[in-house]
Amino acid sequence: MSTAVDQVPETNNVARVAGIHAEMLSGYTGVRVTGTAIRDMNVEQAEEVRRLVSEYCVAALPDQHITPAEHVAFMAQLGRVMIT
Repeated sequence: MSTAVDQVPETNNVARVAGIHAEMLSGYTGVRVTGTAIRDMNVEQAEEVRRLVSEYCVAALPDQHITPAEHVAFMAQLGRVMIT
């Protein structure tokens, strides 16, 4: 899934993996991740999102049209999921 948002110049990209664009949101906290839909991410790209969350504390992945089950499956790629 590709959107016009994905056309951001690479100059602000803090991602280290092809197909992922991560732009700083403010200061040192938060990144906006675009370039690949969650449902289409490979293991390397999901691991990059995990690294970005670890480094920048928060990652926003806009325009994701996924089911609750797909959301949980993606989160499981990032670490242990606890549903309360």
